[in-house]
Amino acid sequence: VKDVLYHLYVTARGNLQRLVPKEIRILKYLLTIEDPKQQLSALKDAFTPGDELEGNDVDCLYT
Repeated sequence: VKDVLYHLYVTARGNLQRLVPKEIRILKYLLTIEDPKQQLSALKDAFTPGDELEGNDVDCLYT
C-alpha cells in the first residue's frame, strides 16, 4: 500500500510541476545555484535567446 501511495504522490507532484510556468521554474533553478559565477552565467543563459524547448531531458529554457 505504501508503494502505491508513494507512486501516486510522485506522479501527482510531477504533473503539478509541469503546470508551473517556465519563468518560475527558471527562477527556482537560479535560486538553487550557490556559486555566484555559475549563477551569473546561468542568469545570462536564461535571458539569451536560443532554443526554446520543453521536455523531460531538455535543460535549456529561455524567457
